[in-house]
Amino acid sequence: MIKTRSRRAVSAIALSATVGLMGAACTTPAPYGGPTKANYQIKTTSVKVIESQDAVYALGLCVNFIGGCKDEPYTLNIGFTVKIGVPDSATAFVVQGDSASDIAAGTTHTNSPGEQATTQFGNVDTVSLNDLAQGAHLELAGVWSWAMEADAFAANSAGTVADLVKSALNTALASGSLPTNPDGSINAGGIVSSIISAIGFGGAFSLIGTTLASVTGLSDDAVGSRFYIGLGIDPNDGILAPIIDSTVGTVSFPTLNIPVVSIPPDIQGGRIFRLGGPTSTWTDNFDQSGDGNYDQTYSVTTY
Repeated sequence: MIKTRSRRAVSAIALSATVGLMGAACTTPAPYGGPTKANYQIKTTSVKVIESQDAVYALGLCVNFIGGCKDEPYTLNIGFTVKIGVPDSATAFVVQGDSASDIAAGTTHTNSPGEQATTQFGNVDTVSLNDLAQGAHLELAGVWSWAMEADAFAANSAGTVADLVKSALNTALASGSLPTNPDGSINAGGIVSSIISAIGFGGAFSLIGTTLASVTGLSDDAVGSRFYIGLGIDPNDGILAPIIDSTVGTVSFPTLNIPVVSIPPDIQGGRIFRLGGPTSTWTDNFDQSGDGNYDQTYSVTTY
């Protein structure tokens, strides 16, 4: 009787284990929840006036008696986001910093919070290779940053320019796709160069350049501009993040000379980088011909 009962107990345990395994095998995988998100901001932390935009010299002396040989520099950013491969996903908006007062040539000015033109990007998708394989889309977030010098009026038609930027990004990037390998997988090493190609000759910059001449109402003095493009990449991805970091410095950033008008200013190049990556601060020069010369320092942080 003891043996019989033992066999029945073992049989019951075995049946229970079998049913448990069958249940586990039939369990539906958890649904894909999408990429993680993060908040980033870009701000101008300082400006150095190398050559005054307002200065007028004669025989080596400043003869500009209205305002003297000092500038009122400020930053105007046209912030933007776009998801590659998501039609009409581009956004664009204007952030204008307060102007500093009476900054003489040769002087470096540390910007106050109101002068930093802090441009924020909330809930940016930060993708991994697995996210891309699951169908997620790479999101870009950045600024077209203008180094400006204040006069009587602000650049009050910058919103019109932002609309043009949004349209160009929708055409050049939102309707595009990331490069792939022959097997259909994402070619991580080609992501940066493909983005640069999409904004360069024949891309977004060309679309912007052909429409800017019709923009009116822009005032103040422009010293120059640059494009800064951040890529939303998951910093915990041990494959994709290092590939992006190693390739951002291998491509030349395009430029755009905007004829006839001085505002919007010529695009004198720019930078492409991983949001949250090793490139978090930098200093660039702005020196549109005949319009002064500034160095501006930028910082990218989370918030």
